[in-house]
Amino acid sequence: MKAVSALLILQLLNFTSTNKLTSTAENALVACVSSIVRRHFVPGQVIVLSTEEHSDHLDLLLKEVNEMSRWSLQVSRPGFKPATSHENRDKIGSYIIFIRGSDEVKGVADQQTGSTSWNNLASFLVVVTVREATPQRQALSVVREMWDELMALNVVVLVQLETAFHLYTWFPYRSHLHCENITEVILVTEWSFENDVMATDNETFFVNKIPKNFHGCPIRASVPNDYATERNYISSFLNQLNFTVVLQIKSKYDGPLYERVKSSVEDLFLGRSEVAFGGIPLLMEIASLANPSFPYYEITYAWYVPCARPLSRLEAIRKLFPVSVWVSLLTTILLVTVILWCLGSRPPDARAFGNIDIALYNVWAIAMGVSVTHMPLTSRLRVIIFSWICYCFAISTVFQTFFTSYLVDPGLDKQITTLNELLESKMDFGFRPEIDFYFSGSSNWIHKYLRSHKKNCSDSVECINRIIDTASFATITESWSVEKYVKSSAVCRMNDLDSFPIRIVFYCRKGSILMDEFNKIIVSMVESGQTIKAEREWRGPSAESQSHTGRAGSSNEYFVFTGAHLLGAFFILLIGHSLGFVMFLCEMLYHKPKTVGFRRILQAFNEKRASRAP
Repeated sequence: MKAVSALLILQLLNFTSTNKLTSTAENALVACVSSIVRRHFVPGQVIVLSTEEHSDHLDLLLKEVNEMSRWSLQVSRPGFKPATSHENRDKIGSYIIFIRGSDEVKGVADQQTGSTSWNNLASFLVVVTVREATPQRQALSVVREMWDELMALNVVVLVQLETAFHLYTWFPYRSHLHCENITEVILVTEWSFENDVMATDNETFFVNKIPKNFHGCPIRASVPNDYATERNYISSFLNQLNFTVVLQIKSKYDGPLYERVKSSVEDLFLGRSEVAFGGIPLLMEIASLANPSFPYYEITYAWYVPCARPLSRLEAIRKLFPVSVWVSLLTTILLVTVILWCLGSRPPDARAFGNIDIALYNVWAIAMGVSVTHMPLTSRLRVIIFSWICYCFAISTVFQTFFTSYLVDPGLDKQITTLNELLESKMDFGFRPEIDFYFSGSSNWIHKYLRSHKKNCSDSVECINRIIDTASFATITESWSVEKYVKSSAVCRMNDLDSFPIRIVFYCRKGSILMDEFNKIIVSMVESGQTIKAEREWRGPSAESQSHTGRAGSSNEYFVFTGAHLLGAFFILLIGHSLGFVMFLCEMLYHKPKTVGFRRILQAFNEKRASRAP
């Protein structure tokens, strides 16, 4: 029994001595880590030191790094969150993580990934303080956990042997058999306790590990619609990297566009795909779940309403002058008539202007540009009549100018230009269900009213067709939809103030190592104009260019003045003849006795001619 107890005590002492750092190992560890920081960490960046315990060698390490004065240091412990100033919100450049084993990586992940400055593409130096019998397997386990929990790529693991430290790393996508599966780690170098020096110090620890050839490894891409124009470009780029692209396309039968976009983002978040693209907007809600790329296209959402209809020519003529002008003209005619009647009631002008009806007749004759019954004889009447002639000439000139122009172009009805005018017009409006999302966070009462009283449209084409067919509908949609599908001038943009741009991006999984490569190719595509070329090829001849050509031609060519344009003039002429005929009948009835005498004279004349005939 005593022998067994002694054996257990010896094993415990041996376990303790082999699993804790000795003072020599602690000093060597500080020297090794300080050397790596000095030679391989980029100066000027922030270094985060993460540990779950406090020890003297950590204080010594902090002192060594701080005395270099080349980095900003932050210490992270469980339950302690370092303060981040407004001046230092850049991504972390390097991490030094002290753990006892791979099972502590998850705790580090929970603590670090919640920070806004978290950077999975930083340089990671993971120091394992507990020594195991198989250091390579220990390093492999740590690297796997770092990739699974943090998606950390540039990881160097420092493990302890009896007389040295070994430093291991890994490289992804080395063959089609081992894409993201980590099956081995590579020994980079070692640090000897005895010499306190790297065996091969010229090695670069943190190299760019993103390969240019992915050896046919599969990459899953979620596409929310089956007509995504960027599909060919993204697929071509992925094929250049030697990826095997697996498209997960959502069709229109999978629900509305908003639900399909949501499903594609869920695929990224749940790990069912690595990339999502196809008209997905840059939104804060999505960016919190996935990494957005550089915007490669911008869509403008604007309100579209029926274009103002041309006024009828009769309606335009009716509105030739406002009511106030017509009232002033009538008042002036009556006033001039009264003045002429008062001044002409005495000889020698009593015959022409002594009666109020004759005075009114002469005033109207001057306004119509015909002769009066008698010329005025006194200077007072001549001055007044001459002034009236000048006034009528000016008014007639203005009237004829407007009259002729309205016969050619009667103008347009009032165009709706604001949301208030749209609501006041009681016109129906509607839009696709996913557009409702952009108004959901607004406190504007107009936006709330739009959401509660809208008519649903399955797609933009349906909304646009309702505008064309009914001329009493409004919608908000992408500007390219109108430019592509509308070939007439029946649909007009309401204004530019109530429009808003949406930037289109594609998304990768949080921490994806492919994001930088994608951004490089997207920037080159945008700068070279390939995105504009793809847009033009997809749209074809736009309605905008066709309508612009038509407007330019109509303004430069001659105008055919047809009988239809004179319809208003003939209508007014018909009214004048009708009034003249009515006045003629009135005069006939008024002078009926004289008319009977004239008939008798005419009858006698005809009888006399008949008697002379052979």
